[in-house]
Amino acid sequence: MGAVLLRALAAAMQEVAPPDVAAETSHAESDWAARRADALAVICESFLKYGAEALNGGERHEIVLHVAAETLTSRAGDRCELEGGPAIAVETARRLACDASLVAILEDGQGEPLDVGRKTRTIPLALRRALASRDGGCVFPGCTHKRYVDGHHLQHWADGGETRLANLVTLCRFHHRAVHEGGMRVERLDDAAWRFTRPDGEVLESVAHGHTRPLAAVGLESRHGAAGPQ
Repeated sequence: MGAVLLRALAAAMQEVAPPDVAAETSHAESDWAARRADALAVICESFLKYGAEALNGGERHEIVLHVAAETLTSRAGDRCELEGGPAIAVETARRLACDASLVAILEDGQGEPLDVGRKTRTIPLALRRALASRDGGCVFPGCTHKRYVDGHHLQHWADGGETRLANLVTLCRFHHRAVHEGGMRVERLDDAAWRFTRPDGEVLESVAHGHTRPLAAVGLESRHGAAGPQ
């Protein structure tokens, strides 16, 4: 998120003070900080005016992550870093790779590119529409977020998991981090509900989209009714 913010600020600064204008002004740190504050105001004003739908920045604003293939598959690689930025945790890279555009680069032993593949989307647009229709937003119990969501691979594609509807689930950014960096496990039940298991063993089940409640909850209620009040 910090890398996204820095990229957005850099783009907005071109609007509030283009390079030719900025060159004629003082390059003092205070002037630079003031222009950056103005850039942040432009970002906020744009969001309030146009809303989230206008925030599709395209190629100019993409964030690039360089990660070795073996880092994604076996967590044993030696490269996992933002372009022009710091190294990041392997599990963070796996989370970002869950739902991103991918470009495969074959390198020699000295790190020189030998072949660069075509950019592909991990989750195609048609499949993304089907996923949105099935889940209706983040499926974590009690979460109502429908925007700023990711498609999460139940079995990561780097581990051989297929990019198909049965192997995908919609999670908001917060709960996607909880699954990857937080160690939470998610699985789909036979009644189409979702089960989340925390690292401490606590289990949470969500209501499937289009259903009133999981079948497991119905069975539990029936057992309690038969047993009488405790």
